[in-house]
Amino acid sequence: MVVVRRLMSLMIWGAALAVLGIIACGQDPTPLPPAVSPTAVSASTATVAPTATSVPVPDTPSPTEPAATATPQSAPTTAPTPVPSPTPTAPPLPLDLLSPRDGSILEVAAVRVLGNTQIGAVATINGAPVEIEADGRFQRDLALEVGLNTINVVVTDRLGRAESRNVAVFVVPTTAALPFNVFYPWDGIEVRQRDLPVLGVSRPDAVVAVNGVPMEVNALGIYSGMLTLDDDTNLVEVSATDIDGNVRLETIVVFYTP
Repeated sequence: MVVVRRLMSLMIWGAALAVLGIIACGQDPTPLPPAVSPTAVSASTATVAPTATSVPVPDTPSPTEPAATATPQSAPTTAPTPVPSPTPTAPPLPLDLLSPRDGSILEVAAVRVLGNTQIGAVATINGAPVEIEADGRFQRDLALEVGLNTINVVVTDRLGRAESRNVAVFVVPTTAALPFNVFYPWDGIEVRQRDLPVLGVSRPDAVVAVNGVPMEVNALGIYSGMLTLDDDTNLVEVSATDIDGNVRLETIVVFYTP
């Protein structure tokens, strides 16, 4: 019951308050104060808006670019001075002296100088010209003195080339009944020509044979002939005999390679 009474009391108070509000709204409203026009702000008195203050940025050192490294300049390359090509020179003039051998000891004071050179060359022996045959061979017989004899051989050609040989031979008289020497071939020689000249010296009246074949002997006692070789090893037997039956003999080994 109490609650009901309180609710009823509240409702009465609410209704009274509502009536009072309606009465108040019916009266003249209180006049509002006159509107005030806003006073224009002069430029001089206008408040200046604060300028934005820049925040100091700490000085950050800008990255320093490394100094450019100077590229070492290479020294200017000097072009090599061209070396002039040597002027081709002609090969030496061939000269092959077969007889006599340097240092030979002879029993007879006579010798045959025998050699080979280029066809068309000019040859001299001790200053005297000699004929060069079609195969390049030349020869000359010399009378010698007892003791030392020097023989000089020179060959030249139209190109101005020259070659020379100097040999020394010794004449030593023998006590043998029949003097005898073989100039060529030498023992143990190797050759490439099948036809081999054989020459030496004895007495002019001697009979000389090579492998049984008689050789010609001239007034100086110089004998010579040709021998045809077999392949490989050849034995060359040279013999000399006189009217008194004296005999001299020498056997030489010659190697032929075709």
